[in-house]
Amino acid sequence: MLTETSVTGSDDWRLMRLATKLGKGLPRMALLRSFSDGSRFVPAGVSGVNAQAMLTIVKQARLNTAELISGSLVDRQTALGFRTAAPGDDTGDALALTNWNRSHMAVRSKELLRDVADYGRAFVLTTGPSQPSAAASPMFLPSNGWTTATEQYATAPWATEDAIVVGYDAINKADIITLFRPGYMRTAYRPTPVPTLPNDGTPWMPGSGWSWATDPVPLGFTADNPMVEHAAPGGFGEFEKHLDSIDRINSVTRDRLTIIAMQAFRQRAIEGTLPSHYPADYPDLTLRGQRIDYNEVFAGGPAALWLLGGDAKIWESNPTDITQLLTAAKDDKRDLASVTSTPIYLLMPDATNGSAEGAALARESFSFKVKDRNTRAGDSFAIEQSLAFQGLGDSVRADAAQVETIWAPVNLESVNQRATAAQAAKQSGVSQAYINRSVWGMTPSEIAQELTDRLQEQFETAEPATAA
Repeated sequence: MLTETSVTGSDDWRLMRLATKLGKGLPRMALLRSFSDGSRFVPAGVSGVNAQAMLTIVKQARLNTAELISGSLVDRQTALGFRTAAPGDDTGDALALTNWNRSHMAVRSKELLRDVADYGRAFVLTTGPSQPSAAASPMFLPSNGWTTATEQYATAPWATEDAIVVGYDAINKADIITLFRPGYMRTAYRPTPVPTLPNDGTPWMPGSGWSWATDPVPLGFTADNPMVEHAAPGGFGEFEKHLDSIDRINSVTRDRLTIIAMQAFRQRAIEGTLPSHYPADYPDLTLRGQRIDYNEVFAGGPAALWLLGGDAKIWESNPTDITQLLTAAKDDKRDLASVTSTPIYLLMPDATNGSAEGAALARESFSFKVKDRNTRAGDSFAIEQSLAFQGLGDSVRADAAQVETIWAPVNLESVNQRATAAQAAKQSGVSQAYINRSVWGMTPSEIAQELTDRLQEQFETAEPATAA
């Protein structure tokens, strides 16, 4: 059993502290997930038959702007490769890219960055051998706040002091918490027939009954903590500060759909008095003196003709004008795009008809946002590459301060625009390598292949002249 949970600084204390922190954060994770996946449901206070009707309208009214805010950012975040302190890697370090590809990070990095955009934080655990070896195969394992919690150093927030990962051992029927500390790791367990960590946003407390499965196990390949945190500014998701605005946009859409549904058929009423029975001189002898069934008389139809007697008139309700609701929804989307630095045309496709200057200013704000997030992610990727190279025993490449992430261009220009820019850059004396990298946005492997192709063309062009 854990006997030192009250001893500040002990492994027991660190484990329980982080587990409690993770459990308290689950409701927030569920709230943000509900906005990201569009599962935001019926307002409180609606129940019974009305709840089902309201749920139908709510589902139809959901415009998943949260997904657009995060997705538009992550779509522009593409890591192409890495430069390290190793000589001759100006176009990218092949070994660093091997570390990246071994963990399928071309795809998994997108999932990682999406977690950062949605939840404000995500994590990567770097695994390594018990002893540094050139034959090692370090791996990057991304996770998020549903299973992982960390404590960063106050004076060095890019470095992790403590970290835990919560899981379940289905074979041994036990909850598992793995504690990661600088230079070592340790696992605690608690027998349980089913996992106790919820995934529906219910708060969780680790409780008692935990025991250490092992003594501290040295990591061997590093003296650092192998867990690296990826954090958005302030630890907030990209849309987290604007949940009320997103709710307001969906509420206006819901109200508009409700009004339309309620007024799909106009309300009608009879003003004046109508006879209750057919008159004695009614043409149809069988109906004379009979009670009039007005449901049958006033049956609707494309050729229906209604005959009203006396001073009776038909009143028909007028539809509610929803123009103001449509205008309000557009204003809310415009404001949301502004405060989140999201291109307005993503939330309002007809906004592409605006001025060129306005579009340029919107793209400029969005570009600054993407570059900032790339800088933050690049710092974390550098630490992960450093840990991987420590596992490979490569002290030169393990210098995190010398690791640089190569990102794809933030702004996507057409081929004609890039060709014009490349020509202008060449005329100004810029090297072809820089043009390939910064103007054409080639990956390191594409740059190497382009150089090979260029040399081949030069050889083939010079060969006939030599033969002559």
